[in-house]
This record gives sequence, structure tokens and C-alpha cells, in this order.
Amino acid sequence: MPTPIAFRRQYQRLLQDRDEDIDLARAALLISGEIYPAIDVQRYLNALDSMATDIHVSTTASQDRRELATAVSEYLFQRRGFTGNQDDYYDPRNSYLSQVMDRHLGIPITLSLVYMEVGRRLGLPAEGVGLPGHFIVRIDGEGEGLYVDAYHQGRLMTGRECLQSVQSMFRGRLNLRLEHLLPYSNRQILVRLLGNLKINYTRQRQLRQALAVMDLIVITDPRVASNYKERATLFAQGGRHSLAAADLAKYLELAPNANDAAEIQRQVRALWYTLTPTN
Repeated sequence: MPTPIAFRRQYQRLLQDRDEDIDLARAALLISGEIYPAIDVQRYLNALDSMATDIHVSTTASQDRRELATAVSEYLFQRRGFTGNQDDYYDPRNSYLSQVMDRHLGIPITLSLVYMEVGRRLGLPAEGVGLPGHFIVRIDGEGEGLYVDAYHQGRLMTGRECLQSVQSMFRGRLNLRLEHLLPYSNRQILVRLLGNLKINYTRQRQLRQALAVMDLIVITDPRVASNYKERATLFAQGGRHSLAAADLAKYLELAPNANDAAEIQRQVRALWYTLTPTN
């Protein structure tokens, strides 16, 4: 059985590809391997292939995008029973693709990921869109566009309807524009997926799991300075002061003119002081 570190190495190798070449489903499944090392990644990839084949044999090749998008929604959410986990939204299992495929329960980003991967296998140009507090799938961004809300049973919507739906969630406190419907890159999708896990594990005070997730976030986008500062906080909470100091130093290297640079320098000195032996 592969170990979590083996899955992490595979993930790191995968993230060396250009963003557009990253196998998003495989990457998400390798994230699952951190917690579920018995996972058979290929079996889940084969399952996505099989779902696409099931849809293909029951549809006609002449269907347009809307018809094909509707066929994917009907298959996943009516025939196969995928649905949003409204009873336990913050259950970490909702953010692991393998668990979502096993349980048919998920949150917007993971249900969207299933939809995107099945749709892409059918030639549907499905892209992920990260809105505040929600995640949807873009099929066509021209004009009013065509979007899919996978969390709400694969409902097809226009771009304006998507924005209105999210604005109603926030009771009008957000001022969303059509620019918010631009698709995410593969790395952005993975970081958002991991960010959900980080929040969930931090809330549950599961420090080991939260640190494992932060490691994957740093691997996914090592150029973002704030990632190192966040991981340093978790290292410090676990008493791993040398690693916390190293991450804060990396933060200063990437963001030397940060507003909190002086405070971070003080924290680095304090951390190293705790590691200095005294007579």
C-alpha cells in the first residue's frame, strides 16, 4: 500500500506540469491519498470514464452544449444521486474526491469537479468558476453564458442568474460583476479545494491534518508568500519552532516590503531565541 508521502511525491511531480496540462482529477485523488492511503487512484479515474461512457451511449452525437450539459446533470444528480451535503457541510470528506465519488455527497467545488471531469470526457468545455462562497461550472461564457450549479442538482443558469443567486446568499452585501465569472486555473481550483480542508481541520483543531494540507498548498503554489506565514502559525502551535522560523523567513524573502515585515522579523528572532541553548 502506498504511504501518504508517496502520494505527496506523485502530487508534487504532477504539479510540475504546465497548468493547462495538470490532470485535475488525478491531482484531487492524490490529495485524498494523504488521508486515505488505501485509495486506488486508477479505479476512480476509470469510474469517471465509465460515467462518461454511460452518458455517451444514451445521447446523440448531434446534441448541442446545452443538451449535453443537461444530459450530464440528469445522469449525475438524478440517475446516480450525487447531491450537496447540506446536513454536514463542513465534514472534511466532502472535500476529498474519492469520498465524494463513494458517498455521492459533496460541496460545490467537489461536485463541480465530478461534473467537469465527466463533461470533459464527453467533449464538453467545462471550466471551474470560484465565486465568493460558491463554486460553479462554466460551459459557455459568451453573452449571458451557460453555467451549471452542481451543488443544486446540476441546475443550468445564465451568468447573471449565477451572480444574482450568490448575491442573495450574502443578502446584497456583495457587488458582483460578470468579471467574477472568469474560470479558475487548475492550480487555483486545487488551492481552493485544499483551502476548504485547511479551514475544516483548523476548526476541528486537528493540527496534524491541517499541516498536511498546508504542505500541499505550498506545493501547489510555492510563490504565494502568505502560504508560508499561515503554515508558520501551525508549526508554532505544534511547537516546531525551527520550521516556523524558516517559513517566516521565506515569507519575508517573497514579500520583503510587506506591511507586517517588521513584526515578522521580530517573530523570527523570538522563535530562534527559544531554540538557543542557555547556560
